[in-house]
Amino acid sequence: MSARRHEGPEEGAGGFVQQYFRNEQRQRLPVLKHRLQLLYAIETHLTTIVVGEPGSGKSTQLPQFLHEAGWTADGKVVACTQPRRIAAAMLAQRVADEMGVELGTTVGFSVRFSDASDPQTTRIKYLTDGTLVRECYADPLLSAYSVIIVDEAQDRTIATDTLLALLKKIQRKR
Repeated sequence: MSARRHEGPEEGAGGFVQQYFRNEQRQRLPVLKHRLQLLYAIETHLTTIVVGEPGSGKSTQLPQFLHEAGWTADGKVVACTQPRRIAAAMLAQRVADEMGVELGTTVGFSVRFSDASDPQTTRIKYLTDGTLVRECYADPLLSAYSVIIVDEAQDRTIATDTLLALLKKIQRKR
């Protein structure tokens, strides 16, 4: 006979209490007030620049807004680049937790030496600027992606500048 341990509401994968507090935190983020305006701007413009205070929810919420609005339908992916590997991995984990999914399924990340994504199931993907540049070698038009968010573009690196130049060319071809 096996002993079965009772899991309280705060335990287990995406426990009720944890999910409640994540949703409460999400509701307080300033970017939530601008959800419809952001989605409209992205729908009607090829390039949209979003500026906001650190901690306003740009990096975590905007990809979720796009996913919820159908930008990941038909197997497409919303990419969100970060200049540093640790930021990409931590943001992916945070968003996976907020959505109540396991990291590497609906939400994943891909950085040098580490990939927690699945081409079949990942719909929100955090990656470094350099990783996305390398993906251009295999898919020059980055056709797997419906939206590419270049986050922290002010932290200029060679990879960020290269990515922005490539995206400008890709945008003309697509």
